[in-house]
Amino acid sequence: MFRQAPAVQATPWPADRSRPDLVTNLASHAARGATFTIALQATKFSIQLVGLVILARILPPSVFGLVAMVTAVVGVADVLRDFGLSSAAVQLRELSAKQASNLFWINSTLGLFLAALTAAAAPLLVSLYGDPRLLEIAVAISLVFAFNGAQTQFQAHLTRQMHYRTLALTDLGAQAVALIVAIGAAWWGAGYWAIVLQLISQSFSLLVFRFSTSDWRPGLPARSADVRPALRYGRNLAGTQLLVYASANLDSVLVGARFNETQLGLYSRAYQLLVLPIGQILSPLTAVALPVLSRLQDDRKRFVAYLLRAQTLVVYLTTSLFATSATCATYAIPLILGTAWSESAFIFQILAVGGAFQAVNYVTYWVYISLGLTPQHLRYTLTTRSLLIILMVAGSFFSPAGVAAGFSAGMALAWPISLMWVRRSAHIPIRGLASVGIRGITMGVVGATVGMLAGYMTAHAGDLTQLIVSALACVVSMAVITLTFPTGRRDIREIALTVSLLRHRKAGRE
Repeated sequence: MFRQAPAVQATPWPADRSRPDLVTNLASHAARGATFTIALQATKFSIQLVGLVILARILPPSVFGLVAMVTAVVGVADVLRDFGLSSAAVQLRELSAKQASNLFWINSTLGLFLAALTAAAAPLLVSLYGDPRLLEIAVAISLVFAFNGAQTQFQAHLTRQMHYRTLALTDLGAQAVALIVAIGAAWWGAGYWAIVLQLISQSFSLLVFRFSTSDWRPGLPARSADVRPALRYGRNLAGTQLLVYASANLDSVLVGARFNETQLGLYSRAYQLLVLPIGQILSPLTAVALPVLSRLQDDRKRFVAYLLRAQTLVVYLTTSLFATSATCATYAIPLILGTAWSESAFIFQILAVGGAFQAVNYVTYWVYISLGLTPQHLRYTLTTRSLLIILMVAGSFFSPAGVAAGFSAGMALAWPISLMWVRRSAHIPIRGLASVGIRGITMGVVGATVGMLAGYMTAHAGDLTQLIVSALACVVSMAVITLTFPTGRRDIREIALTVSLLRHRKAGRE
């Protein structure tokens, strides 16, 4: 029996998700959203990749490491300013205009408070790392929290209305503005200020774009509008997000504190190369999946079917991507970013293992959020993230690569724990999810192994030739092992069906 999402009986705000036409054409809306959003994510990925390459060519690793020292610590304020209320505003069955306004003022106030707190606490960062430049960096970056706090509920409103195109376009526009600012500043010799200005301009642009494109405007705070259900939901989710953030950024803190800004710069670029493809795949799919799964929470059969189909798509996309990129990293990173970044390649290869397990495990997060099981998710996160922290701390006694190994080991252990937790908490059958995950991981391991061997055997031919040969060997071997077995062929047919449904926008006929 699924738990019901908290219901707030009030007049829904414009185009609320309780509208009959939205419910009737649920999958059709999701298909349209996914088709456009994923296509636009490819453009966003290209912009981010180009920006990463250009900035890496202009700026040394130490610059990126210096800014990462600040963002790894003070970024926790961005989790607190959201307080889980953006997800709560989407997950609630109904949300009145007054309730939405109250949530807006809560997020905005939190953003301003945390911006002031970050600026006031900047001297502590100087004490932690021993670099006085961190003071002005932290004060400047604190503006990001104020801008993000103000835009949170505009994002939630657009998500509730399934305006995926608007969400994607505004995000893309903000990325483009920020990149132009950063490249211009770096070209004129601004050093680390180029990265700082990139962060500030992106958050400010996103606020302006989403305010301009939303048809909703917040009113004054209203005592009559009860937002306690949203706060309860957000409290548990925020606790989970804090744990995730702390464990996800502890590696940067450890590398920065135990080694130096150059080593942290190398590590942070490797980690960015890891999360960049994850974000382009999982972020748009999450934006589409959560509203759909929230509506299907009373229909167990359709809920599980949708979840398994999503798992198949996510697993094969991400594991094949990570296997290929890990195979090519040794040759691609020095070739693209420059020889100054060569040490990042080995770190990335280790992180890619954890990234694959993290992606395979991602749909369980959708289960917790869509069913309102945030207390269970918090307990699961507390368990697995504590394990992750222990492993990364242990790895930090060796090298930055040791920290990366701790990250990957923690992610690998979290997957089976998560499956068992979901089965117990949400009564979701996990056999299908586990089987697809195992097949995807196996495919990736075989592909990466064959690809690396092919690269090693062509060592005499030069980096570019090794890059091409290893990539082809990896892709071909993954295709062969997948198509050899009936289960693999069935997965490919399922993915083809999903893509076809997205393309033709006929998912509502299922």
